[in-house]
Amino acid sequence: MAFEVLQTFETSNVPLLIFLLFTSGVVEEILETWVTFTIMKRQTIRTGFITFFGDLLDCMVFAVFVSNLDKWPVIVAYSIGATVGTVSVIEWQKYETRKKKALQKQRRVKGIKRKKEAQRLVALRKAEKLKKIAEARKIELKKIEKVVEKKVKKDESTQSTTKITPINPSDKPSS
Repeated sequence: MAFEVLQTFETSNVPLLIFLLFTSGVVEEILETWVTFTIMKRQTIRTGFITFFGDLLDCMVFAVFVSNLDKWPVIVAYSIGATVGTVSVIEWQKYETRKKKALQKQRRVKGIKRKKEAQRLVALRKAEKLKKIAEARKIELKKIEKVVEKKVKKDESTQSTTKITPINPSDKPSS
């Protein structure tokens, strides 16, 4: 039945046949290249389904080729379609790869920025702790200085009010 449908394009509508074979060439090569990528990723079931539909399309294209061997534009259209399909899938894969690399780079840069920010925050916390410790020590030093000043003043005041008595009673200070 499929062979009968394709034979209707044999002589009557060559431009439509060229368009269909060009499109089938694009689709077939997209499927073939996709199979290659799924094989590389070891996706067995997906590879099987894609191969099944690709082979169906191959059989239909072969039937059209056999029925239209005298029309070389049909074969050229299929070849051009296959080329366009292969190039488009490879370019799409290159785009996806570049996109993944760019995303990985962005994640890496964000990770580095996060790490630097975390280091900065840790440094700020340490600086704040050190500042508090320094302030506490300054307060302690001020307290110690105040205590020392009080003792010095007390000593000075006691020294000025106390009379120095000579050891020998004959050594009286002259006034």
